[in-house]
Amino acid sequence: EVYVDSDEGPGLDEIAEVSRRLSFLLDTEDPIKGKYHLNVSSPGVERSLSMQRQYPRHVGKSIRVVHRMGDEEFTSVGTLEAAGSEAVSLLLPKTEEPLTIPYTSILEARVELPW
Repeated sequence: EVYVDSDEGPGLDEIAEVSRRLSFLLDTEDPIKGKYHLNVSSPGVERSLSMQRQYPRHVGKSIRVVHRMGDEEFTSVGTLEAAGSEAVSLLLPKTEEPLTIPYTSILEARVELPW
């Protein structure tokens, strides 16, 4: 399985191009003996946000963040208000001030699906 990702989100043409090129290389070099299935796709919204560069495109969306504060672990769900160079700002329901969470404290983050 190969996942294609970019700051704007990959389109079908980019995914198809990666699939064609990888297929050609795998057929030419034959690094995998026997049968295999090549699956090329985009990570999709259900995948974790694992890189800092993934956060800005989700500003305005609801996200679930598992993070550390000191020695404790918390789960916070709210609207991603900002994604800066050092931290994200999450506006939690029923709060006035956003919660700032440094990237170094984030254990896992996912976009919350609206359904």
